[in-house]
Amino acid sequence: MERRKTQSSKGIGPAHNGTYTSYYPRLGKTVIKSKPKKRKADEWSDKQKQARTRFHKLSYFAFANKTDVINPIWNLSPENRHTGYSLFMKYNSKAFGANGELTDASLVNVSNGSLPVPTDISIKKRRKNLTFDISWSKDEYNFKNQYEDTLVYAILVEDLMIGVYYTDIKREALFASITIKDFGELNDYIYIFFTNKDRTAFSNSRALKIK
Repeated sequence: MERRKTQSSKGIGPAHNGTYTSYYPRLGKTVIKSKPKKRKADEWSDKQKQARTRFHKLSYFAFANKTDVINPIWNLSPENRHTGYSLFMKYNSKAFGANGELTDASLVNVSNGSLPVPTDISIKKRRKNLTFDISWSKDEYNFKNQYEDTLVYAILVEDLMIGVYYTDIKREALFASITIKDFGELNDYIYIFFTNKDRTAFSNSRALKIK
């Protein structure tokens, strides 16, 4: 049986029904993916074409945020049955409509992880600039071992690029004041989450409405 070899960490397995199976290392395990058989343009139904367009746009969104979001955050997710890239697409799929446009920014997930998310997070915008006061409640269970976690916030510009900003504000502070630079058209949310001091673990993100 024919086999192909690569010099990267990603391997190509034997052909099966005209396709090849790819092997990706993932947190000490091997993730197996099969490449689908190619179809001619006239073989796609309208529903399939729409789904394909949606998938391509979602893939573009993921690729645009691979360096700053997926690699440092999602590749560390405890859900190790998936690659960080595919997990990011899975969790953000609901934010996109049938035609692949971002339809609900509140459903965007910037972070995924095992650290707890503080309860009762709220945000208040100051009048004259892009400064926001963020507060959250103390939770004894959450704070038992994570009181030194630090705040991370993210913004989504023009429905595509996610900017991630790490702060030195600790979870135990219960309050943060952040000023966002005007990079372009912001959507209606700021995304808040926490990381440990080594940035080896993260919490899930929470979308806070700012408009």
